[in-house]
Amino acid sequence: MRLGRIVDAEFDQESHSIVTYIVQPGRLTRPIARKSLRINRNQVVSFTAERMIVDDLVTRVPVEPRSRGLAKDAPSPISARSL
Repeated sequence: MRLGRIVDAEFDQESHSIVTYIVQPGRLTRPIARKSLRINRNQVVSFTAERMIVDDLVTRVPVEPRSRGLAKDAPSPISARSL
């Protein structure tokens, strides 16, 4: 997926190396990221004149199925008549 276009970069003053790439969101990523994206240099997998491939750092987390009943920690419902 194309994230967008590199429009700026932040540099480390001591080493003069790029720390963060600033990316203007592309057409597909605008609904998700309305502001510019910040890509850390540690996320860059490969870089050529035409494209930069990044690791998105997204991981899958297993989700337990929901039960239809109340959660164990949820308070019990009460009616106004029982007060």
